Amino acid sequence: MNGKQQVSLLIGLIALLLIWLVPPWRHVDSDGVVKSMGYSPLWQPPVHTETQGANILGLKFELKESEQANAIDWQRLVGEGAVVLIASGVAFALFAKTRKTAGI
Repeated sequence: MNGKQQVSLLIGLIALLLIWLVPPWRHVDSDGVVKSMGYSPLWQPPVHTETQGANILGLKFELKESEQANAIDWQRLVGEGAVVLIASGVAFALFAKTRKTAGI
């Protein structure tokens, strides 16, 4: 294994580590409706707050609703990991030195 191959593997491993530390999240409600919540660190799931309001006869009403991610989006996470593994494998193969064999 040459230096370029080692670097390609190291970059692939670092990318995989970052993907696992900052995964894609989703929120699944009690009806089974899935909502993508974006990316956030593994130790801090994202929270989205929506504010809805109304102004009735000069009185302001506001309703704040918060949703916290309650599941990792495994399908996207595995897909991203597969892309990184394939890219690292291709780079590893491209950086391989070709060996010359003695002519017959």
